[in-house]
Amino acid sequence: MLLLTGSIQGTKNQVADYLKGFRAYDWLWKDDKEVQYHKFVKKNPSILEFELELRKFVDVEQNIASIAPMHNIGALSLSTCNLKLQLKHECSQWKVLYSEKLLGEARDRISALTEYIESTTKRLSREITDLNSLRGK
Repeated sequence: MLLLTGSIQGTKNQVADYLKGFRAYDWLWKDDKEVQYHKFVKKNPSILEFELELRKFVDVEQNIASIAPMHNIGALSLSTCNLKLQLKHECSQWKVLYSEKLLGEARDRISALTEYIESTTKRLSREITDLNSLRGK
């Protein structure tokens, strides 16, 4: 009985050690996506920083994909397929959020720039007859 208990405890410890490796991904479901996004935006990131952030999610997704689908510990065979699928899904949600927010901000900036160009073009294309019309009055 003592040998069986020791064997089970050893297997339990090995499983716990294996599961600790997945703690690197716990931020995917623990952190609030919106809060983290707003923290990121408060830094006033450039387009390059947005790209780096999105690449970080792609790298995490690739790391998740590289996890073996089965892991054997003694007589146990642990399947990670469902866990990997869920982790990939969570990572995709992070990518979608950041991408949609970036797209919205880019759309707003382009609209503002377009309006500025149109108003400037109108002002520059006015006919100038005297000094007052030159001043834009």
